Amino acid sequence: TRDLLVSPAVVTIPGIGSQLVRVALRRPVDAKRELSYRLILTEVPQTASPDFTGLNVALRLSLPIFIAPVTTAEPGLEWSAVRSSDETVALTARNTGNAHARVLSFDALSATGSRLGSPQNVSAYILPGQARTWTLDNKQNEATSSNDWHRLRVKGTTEAGDFEVEIRPEGP
Repeated sequence: TRDLLVSPAVVTIPGIGSQLVRVALRRPVDAKRELSYRLILTEVPQTASPDFTGLNVALRLSLPIFIAPVTTAEPGLEWSAVRSSDETVALTARNTGNAHARVLSFDALSATGSRLGSPQNVSAYILPGQARTWTLDNKQNEATSSNDWHRLRVKGTTEAGDFEVEIRPEGP
């Protein structure tokens, strides 16, 4: 993107050194929706000497950058689920808000408390207007009645705190 200006663009940092990197927005702030970018910093390793027999490792950092809109920005997660005939459930979180949401973890339970799949530690960003889907396997719960899965309770944690929602999955 050309929306951001990063200074300095190229830098040499000595061992045990540090460098301040400034990021500036080159366009107006959006009036209604958070802007999101990724700043990727890549280390260019020095050329190894001919007698070097070790391993060179280059560092690469991917940093999210969020720019708040002029108005108040809040995420709005809406959860839904679709059951399939192969004993899996596609669980989707859609962000209808105007700011990013970051789902850290969640657990899906049936109406009777049986766990659907295993607890998920995901740390996933969901940008405004986007969705994220996870496929959960229910094969280990064959002893549970299929009626138990007509209502799901999803409990978890986001950057904004804990949440708990109840949803009715679509499908067989």
